Amino acid sequence: YPTHGSGKLPSLSSTSPLTDVNHWSVVKQSIQKHRVDDRITQFRADAVYAIDGDWLDTVQAGVRTYRQSRRDRARYLNSRAFIDQPISDFGGSSPFPAESDFLSTLGIDFPSPVLNPNFDALQETFVTRPDDIRAGGGFNTGTGRSLDEFTSGRFNEDLNHDDDGNAVYAMVTFSGEFGATPYSGNFGVRYVDNSTGSVGEITQPIDIDYSDPSSPEVLLSRGEYVNIGHDYAEVLPSLNLRFDPNDEVVVRASVAKVLSRPRYLDLNPRLTVQARPRTMRGGNGKLDPTTAVQFDLALEWYFADYSIASVGLFTKAIEAFVQPDIVPTPFPAVIDPETGNPLVLTAFLPLNTGESSMTGIELVFQRSFADLLPTPFDGLGVIANFTYIDSGSDFENNKTGASYSIPGLSENTINFTLFYEKGPLSARISYNFRDDFLDDIQGGFSGHPYFVESYEQFDASFNYSPTEKLSFSLEAINLADENVYYYNLLGTGTQKHYSSAINAGRRFQCGVRLKI
Repeated sequence: YPTHGSGKLPSLSSTSPLTDVNHWSVVKQSIQKHRVDDRITQFRADAVYAIDGDWLDTVQAGVRTYRQSRRDRARYLNSRAFIDQPISDFGGSSPFPAESDFLSTLGIDFPSPVLNPNFDALQETFVTRPDDIRAGGGFNTGTGRSLDEFTSGRFNEDLNHDDDGNAVYAMVTFSGEFGATPYSGNFGVRYVDNSTGSVGEITQPIDIDYSDPSSPEVLLSRGEYVNIGHDYAEVLPSLNLRFDPNDEVVVRASVAKVLSRPRYLDLNPRLTVQARPRTMRGGNGKLDPTTAVQFDLALEWYFADYSIASVGLFTKAIEAFVQPDIVPTPFPAVIDPETGNPLVLTAFLPLNTGESSMTGIELVFQRSFADLLPTPFDGLGVIANFTYIDSGSDFENNKTGASYSIPGLSENTINFTLFYEKGPLSARISYNFRDDFLDDIQGGFSGHPYFVESYEQFDASFNYSPTEKLSFSLEAINLADENVYYYNLLGTGTQKHYSSAINAGRRFQCGVRLKI
């Protein structure tokens, strides 16, 4: 195929039709079943005491406790009993469910039409042809992972995850005058403690199957017992201040320590293993929360009705940011057929990394033209927002040792909205833009940093409310049918190597809301 289509992604061509069923054969069959039960129990109590003082207004206090219990069970099988047999032996094929212009929005020439195997017929062989499957020795999933165990309903993995949390807080609100300038604010402290645990059975690599050298499989064990627990506690103070120098100007300042708990996906110790390349992914039940000390300062000017111009400065010092890291993990009891040595898998595991920081400025402008334009144009207005962020971190790519900024943050972000708000009508059209940003510093299985290219998007919405209880809405997303491109940087180079693209298409949704 040509290296590039529209300059970013490959274009494909074929000398023979992809709909020819004789060109397709079975490699393997897989079947999986998952059952998840997720429950949350929580309790909260708050109290407020009003004070008629010179500057102290209220004292507030409260407690919160919660428990989340999640049971995640899975069973799965991979079979190669019918390897290299033509798919015509298994119900043939069906046309690929796509339009003739499939992938054209990405600028790719893709042969069309193509076909799909009859997936239902292949899956039914687990039930209709069990003797053939057993005779083929096609289960590459380890000891005890037989067809009979699968059909009996036994789960290969059964994991219970608990997250228990408690919080106690106290806060005072106050107001008064500093000279001739009114002020108000609050000061509070929150204490939180958490206990997380994962108990159950997960599978581990025990061998590598090379019955098909072009596509080796890692064999997995029966479920092995694991019990991983972790506790942590934090004290989180905060202070918020507001000053009103005059009727049009507001100055705000705040400082706080904040906390973000690890995701369940990052805590889950279950492993996903791949034989080529020798990699595995999983969670880390010992993760600490990410904490940050942040400071914000804003100047707001309310120069007309429903209008504001503001500038805000912010900075944040972050600790224990959760990032995937590359950890070579040996399995001494498993011999790698390619090397003759004990198997070593490159594990991509989430870890608490070092320190990171971000500093930025945000400019906001909102203008209603109600005092400038005649009826019916007095409902028009604009909103504009610009954000600049400079971030740095200790995060390093394992291949190059190069450092990068915080994942998910663009240096420049722009939003612009033209709106109409009057009576029962509300309409908006918006433009959004953001710079390139880092998505994954280790780049997934490639090991090279993975980025999302800068992109822009137009959206629109319309709402009509003939009464207080009835409203109609229409929303359009990605009106210009923009694509999102992903790329890697190799080594310390700056050349973008595009790896994937997403075209979500134009999306439209409408709704009716009735209040009873």
